[in-house]
Amino acid sequence: MGANGVSPEELLVHDETDHALAQMLVAMQPPELPQALGVIYCAPAPTYEREALAQVRTEGLATADLNAVLRKGRVWAIGG
Repeated sequence: MGANGVSPEELLVHDETDHALAQMLVAMQPPELPQALGVIYCAPAPTYEREALAQVRTEGLATADLNAVLRKGRVWAIGG
């Protein structure tokens, strides 16, 4: 960067949610290029905790009796 070099507007800024950019970084393998480290790609998806809590709220399981929840629907007995 400098007077005769690359301007700040010409720099590529990494976005870990950009799948195409992540693939380009992974493809940079020649020894003369720097190795990409850190978060290369982060799929923007909901977490397990968020989905589990949403299901608890939707199904009303937070205040339900565990025995009633386990026996809800079709159940069978083993033995006699």
